[in-house]
Amino acid sequence: MGSKIVSLRPLTHKQLEFVRKYCTFVRPRAGRWAFGNATEAVVQTYNVKRRVIAGLMAKQLMKKPHIREAIEQEMKRQDLLSY
Repeated sequence: MGSKIVSLRPLTHKQLEFVRKYCTFVRPRAGRWAFGNATEAVVQTYNVKRRVIAGLMAKQLMKKPHIREAIEQEMKRQDLLSY
């Protein structure tokens, strides 16, 4: 994990962990890539017990441009996106 994620804004430790967990849920499905599960990444990162709350938190995180940019960079770093 030598490569750093560079973002518009610095990520907090938890946001960085969220990005990495989100990218671990990327897997092939029906012949194409199915991207991460933000709710599950929130549950694991922020130790949220209620999935409804985790879903709301995931929605808020995914709206942030610096989070989305960091996810894209991490996916490129892991060679999950091919351009």
